Amino acid sequence: MPATNPIASLQGKVAGLTISNVGNAGGSPVVRIRGVNSTTSASPVYVVDGLLVDNIEFLNPMDIESIDVLKDPSSIAIYGLRAANGVIAVTTKQSARGKTRVNFQSIFSMQQVRDRIKVTDAEGFIKLFQAQEVNMNVPAASRFNFTNFTANTNWQDQIFQNALMSSNNISVSNNGEKSSTYLNIGYTDQDGVLKNDSYQRYLLHLKEEIRINKSIKVGADISGYHASLILRQVQSVTLYGLLLSSRYRWMKTLFTARLFFKAHQSAIPPQA
Repeated sequence: MPATNPIASLQGKVAGLTISNVGNAGGSPVVRIRGVNSTTSASPVYVVDGLLVDNIEFLNPMDIESIDVLKDPSSIAIYGLRAANGVIAVTTKQSARGKTRVNFQSIFSMQQVRDRIKVTDAEGFIKLFQAQEVNMNVPAASRFNFTNFTANTNWQDQIFQNALMSSNNISVSNNGEKSSTYLNIGYTDQDGVLKNDSYQRYLLHLKEEIRINKSIKVGADISGYHASLILRQVQSVTLYGLLLSSRYRWMKTLFTARLFFKAHQSAIPPQA
């Protein structure tokens, strides 16, 4: 089952890292490293290719080369007090030298609620209710009349569904003598296990590096992210066993661009 958030795939795989996934489609998990260490914010800091960010929901999971979880206090010396709750360092993929590659990946999956609450049917409910009235010594004339109640609805069947998910990614990489390019485009469409929940996401990541000479490099790192979430909230009214629901739509667009300039000089002095 592919994860829409890259961190969700680390659940149960790293000691000291606690990840609590949410149930709605496209939801961001709650991440804790070594428990709660602050009364203000307990979330770790994320570092993507050396750049500090608040979260990595804009990253394509297929675009990640490696994820490192820094849990010891030495991370504070590197990234400051923001790293008091730990650091999750992410390195994205680079194009391989001297090769041109085109990769396409498409994944289809399905989610469903397996551990449903076991409930009785309408006939069994009537028998249990009437037995309770007998045990409470309710007079026969005052007992509830179920004559007009003919429904036999399992409300779990009315709100749950088999949720389909598709994830499609295409990447193109080229690394020549003077330049390197890496482009990744992704699209995710996910239904929630609650009916009428849906999540769509579009991702774009472009890396370009130009080598002017052996010592000077310039380039850009551009990321685009657009997500749309339709979420249905269900609230129960216990007096009559009714289910009330409301829906809202949430959209988010993010665009980041980083330009870089690298220059280095050989540490070996020229010979006389």
